[in-house]
Amino acid sequence: MSTEAKHARGPTPPDPQAGEPPRWKHFLMTWSVIYPLVLYVPQLMTPALRQLGLPVNAYLDTLFATVTIVFLMVYVIMPQYRRLLGGWLSR
Repeated sequence: MSTEAKHARGPTPPDPQAGEPPRWKHFLMTWSVIYPLVLYVPQLMTPALRQLGLPVNAYLDTLFATVTIVFLMVYVIMPQYRRLLGGWLSR
C-alpha cells in the first residue's frame, strides 16, 4: 500500500498484539502526573520569578511554568513513571 493511501485512511488504532497499552491507560498515567504539576509548579515558580526581579506578567509566568512542566514530563518524570507502571501498562 502506498504512503498516500495509508494517510488517506487516517490513523490506525494501536495493535493489541504489538504490546502497546490501551489509550485509557496512557490517559490515566499522563493525567496523574500532569494534574499535580499544573497545581504546584506555578505556585512554586511565581515567587521565584519575582525573586529574580521579573515583573508581574501572566503570560511570562505561564510561559515559564509550561516550559518547566513539559521539561519535567518529557525528561524527568515520565520515563521513570513509565518504568514504575510498566507491569500495569502491559496487563
